[in-house]
Amino acid sequence: MSKDIIYRDDAIEVVEELNAINFYELNEHSKEAFVEIRRALKALPSADRLPQGEWIIEIDTNGNTYGICSICGMKQYAGQLNFCPNCGSDMRESN
Repeated sequence: MSKDIIYRDDAIEVVEELNAINFYELNEHSKEAFVEIRRALKALPSADRLPQGEWIIEIDTNGNTYGICSICGMKQYAGQLNFCPNCGSDMRESN
């Protein structure tokens, strides 16, 4: 199973928006829950750097060109992407 990569600040922002819009005034327990959720998100480790991969270009028997992720092996037909949609590897050329 692949892991989704999300931005921590975006997740915290979503939690804060839910807190402010929907639940903040319901009761003291919901307020405490949002404070704990925000604290837990901030405590998660960050993915400082995505795995560096590359698309291995191949041509199938019908002449279709596709790329295979060098990290997880996923086939990708519709043009090259900057990141593998399966494992999240960075497919941009490293400097």
